[in-house]
Amino acid sequence: MIDSGDVVDPRWVRPVNPALADLARAHRLVVPVEDGIRAGGVGAALAQYLSRRGVSTPVRTLGLPTRFVPHGGRDELLGRYGLDPEGIAAAVLDGLADTHGADAGPLRGHPAQR
Repeated sequence: MIDSGDVVDPRWVRPVNPALADLARAHRLVVPVEDGIRAGGVGAALAQYLSRRGVSTPVRTLGLPTRFVPHGGRDELLGRYGLDPEGIAAAVLDGLADTHGADAGPLRGHPAQR
């Protein structure tokens, strides 16, 4: 069961806001959602920052893969890559299941994480 969560807009990628480390420590999972590719974005910067500060909270970054993305409307592409509300919720539940060693069944292999 999910008791609570926080949504944060970091407003910039670097330097990482130091308050995010304390916030991450207070949660079981951190899920940065990129509106572009995952590689080199806010999720990567945050994961590296948290690691250097000894924060062990898992980070599961969602975003577009580093490969050609076919043309399409924004909503279509967000849905295809699991970046719509349903896809993000599924990825969070999947990530929380992983933190407890449980099998999340059909949520495995979320498209925004491949």
